[in-house]
Amino acid sequence: MPNSVTTAIRQMSGARFLYRPGTSDEEVLSPDYQRGRFFPPGYRVGAAQTIIDVGAHIGAFAVVAAQQAIDGVVYAVEPSRESFAILVANVALNGLTNVRPIRTALSGASGPAVLYHATENWAHSLTIREPGTDGGEPVLAMTLETFLAEHSLSHVDFLKMNAEGAEYGVLLTARRAVLGVLSAMLIECHPVDGRPAEEIVDRLRESGFVVQTDWSYDEPGKGWITATRSPLGA
Repeated sequence: MPNSVTTAIRQMSGARFLYRPGTSDEEVLSPDYQRGRFFPPGYRVGAAQTIIDVGAHIGAFAVVAAQQAIDGVVYAVEPSRESFAILVANVALNGLTNVRPIRTALSGASGPAVLYHATENWAHSLTIREPGTDGGEPVLAMTLETFLAEHSLSHVDFLKMNAEGAEYGVLLTARRAVLGVLSAMLIECHPVDGRPAEEIVDRLRESGFVVQTDWSYDEPGKGWITATRSPLGA
């Protein structure tokens, strides 16, 4: 972690978190933010679940998920060098042995990519470049299929995705057999070049998921997609 980064420690959900004061880290660690953005209402985490956190940021979700999936494993995927260093520190700070931090980005294609930096550290993106920000940083990107193969994952109970626009490439290029590995997802959708999020909704329904949506009233194209193999609570 760069020496110039100022950090502090905050208690949340029975865990301790290193964070950057005065940044979006503070919002991520608030209960109001986490409600409905970590797990869909009504979803229950099993003790032995396999979970993937795409866009793990500083590890708020990964730590909470690992506390519940105590006999399972959480793959925490984060491409930003600075946020990844804090993620690793937070896993260690809480003595978690069931979190696997992985510094990469998921995308529609595997290979070198650029992670464009945003004003807020939670909004760095492969697909969205804010005017006036720096040139970003080089990262390794991989498809969902490649990621699953590299980690020998034939079944994933839950995938949480907040990939700042990369969700289109990740999900729309994945073969149906690849999506078949997943049992449940919570995906945050972002407006990218006017692309309708319904593309993702249609793709998931075609792949056998029961899909629910919660769209933003303030920002067209922004919203949350819950995809499960059967209705929640059924």
